[in-house]
Amino acid sequence: MPKDNPYSRIFIQDGLSLKDAQDRYQTRRCLFRNTHPGHNIVAGIDRDLDATEPWSICYSPLYQDPLFLYLSGINQPGSVLYLGPNHQETLFIAPKNAKKTFWEGTHFGSGARENIQELQSITGIQDIKPLSELYPTLDEHFHQDPHINLFWHDKSPKRPLIKDSHFRFKQRLSQAMKRRGQSPQFNNIAHTATQQRLVLDPIDQQNLEKANIKTSQIFTLLCQKLSKMQSEQDVNGLIKGEIARLSTSGQSFPPIVAYGKNATTLHYHRNESPFQNSGMLLLDFGVREHSMPADISRSIPINGRFNPLEKCLYQLVLETQKYVQSLVKEGVTLNALNQSCWTFLEQALKDRFLSQGGSMTRDYQQQPHQVGHLIGIAVHDGDPYRNDAKHPLKAGMVISNEPGLYGHFSLETPTKKYEADIGIRIEDNLLVTKKGCQNLSESCPKEIQELEALIN
Repeated sequence: MPKDNPYSRIFIQDGLSLKDAQDRYQTRRCLFRNTHPGHNIVAGIDRDLDATEPWSICYSPLYQDPLFLYLSGINQPGSVLYLGPNHQETLFIAPKNAKKTFWEGTHFGSGARENIQELQSITGIQDIKPLSELYPTLDEHFHQDPHINLFWHDKSPKRPLIKDSHFRFKQRLSQAMKRRGQSPQFNNIAHTATQQRLVLDPIDQQNLEKANIKTSQIFTLLCQKLSKMQSEQDVNGLIKGEIARLSTSGQSFPPIVAYGKNATTLHYHRNESPFQNSGMLLLDFGVREHSMPADISRSIPINGRFNPLEKCLYQLVLETQKYVQSLVKEGVTLNALNQSCWTFLEQALKDRFLSQGGSMTRDYQQQPHQVGHLIGIAVHDGDPYRNDAKHPLKAGMVISNEPGLYGHFSLETPTKKYEADIGIRIEDNLLVTKKGCQNLSESCPKEIQELEALIN
């Protein structure tokens, strides 16, 4: 029987021994300092996710800012990491709270000697200080050099400013340093830090592949039991139950279980509509393996058989997905993949659907969404404004590949007219390599014959 680890939720080891996990985070911090010389301050989340709305209960096994988690492994609010010249590293952390321990269990904190020793022995970081000493300590560093490397999301011309924990920390730091007579000059390291973090090492690649395999196992089981399911709620229950059974890290995101017209809503989450005798079911869900989240989408006929309209549209989306996969390699941009994807699908619709008498009405012209996004510790990782879509992909990065088609479609055959509101999305996770990519979702069935055989 495996030994219980009381720190498993607050120090993420990613399946490694404690010593190997400590060495891995130490290596990451060294690389980070080399890439960002000078004074670096990386803040974790500053509060519980439900702290501002006491009526809301928010729980996620992974509960930390991705960059802070990547560098420290610490999975709780209330910490700041300083990384400076000459291998300096200091963890500033809030005092340990006995009442919180009583209510919520093991957590890290400063204060008593035994608290510091606990942090040192688990995280491998030796210089531990109370969070209240952050500004006095920074005074010592910044008298001669006011430049500070900091992470925040710059404002986008087309999107509202993101006022997350990074934004709040930058405001507090700026105000505190000015009150202390300092004039800090902030250098935004968001792009370089994120680019470093999103090149997954072999451990993350292996865990993400395991997450995909487990997600595929759930999808296969679901298909086999689909004939007994009567609603989106039944399917959602099976998915969530199996995720809880297969992973202590839980779901990558709340599942999307969208039947019929519901699948034309891209981020549908009601997951309660009853099934009829026919129609398509869109599924979008994933298992998280340690810190790595899978993100797979599949679209299946509820009765186990694609009708001619469903088969035609599904095959076009599937061929588009395979075409996009053939283009993925180091050096390609997500913007280029995006353009190629929707150009290919639109031409296929003209040549093999509209020219055969098919008709369609959509709430968009050509592109319903991006064909892919980066995947790391966050399932939708990278720059939230999607500015990283213009930067070349690097070997070791993982992207989603998810062309989709949504709207009202009709097709008349010699014997029958088929008409329906349909949403189809097929999504895999691709590991970028020097000359191509590895499909981490390869074990998840998506060919028409495979799906029909599984469901029936």
